[in-house]
Amino acid sequence: MGGVGTPGGGAGGVVAGGVHGDLSDGCWNGILADYFFRGQINYKQRLITKLAAYLSLVSVAAFLVLLIVLYFLEPEFNPPHLISEYELGRFGFLMSLAFFCLGAGSLFLARALWIDLRTKGDRFGGWWLILAGIAYIGAGIFAPDPTSIVESRLHGLFGLIVIFSSPIVFTLLSRS
Repeated sequence: MGGVGTPGGGAGGVVAGGVHGDLSDGCWNGILADYFFRGQINYKQRLITKLAAYLSLVSVAAFLVLLIVLYFLEPEFNPPHLISEYELGRFGFLMSLAFFCLGAGSLFLARALWIDLRTKGDRFGGWWLILAGIAYIGAGIFAPDPTSIVESRLHGLFGLIVIFSSPIVFTLLSRS
């Protein structure tokens, strides 16, 4: 007969501060339960963190693929033009999608890193990363359209947020 928390028996169960099993019976449950349930590692939280990290990589890769596709579809906007100007062409929706992907990648990265951000500087960098992600999404919503002053200015504002916040974010997060 097994005790609570141990499939093979012993005096396992809930003990002040966590769940653990009897280590004398050779059960895997004792070590893993201590490891996962005493706050050292929460399995569900780590799984969500890994998923967020993976989705961040996929989102950034999608951004790069879309940018390469736009390079060939709209050569009239290739350098020296800014990448935002791809939104003004026939395939502008692809550049908006690319900005959404980059914004999602930033937000997913912030979520993936959040569990490891312990100091005030780390958390400040995490919040700046979230701000940059929101700004990328805003840049995708508002195109740099010269015929619409409000839309163009909003796009420019979001671009400035990204440009000026990136060094802050990278500096603060590189120290964590």
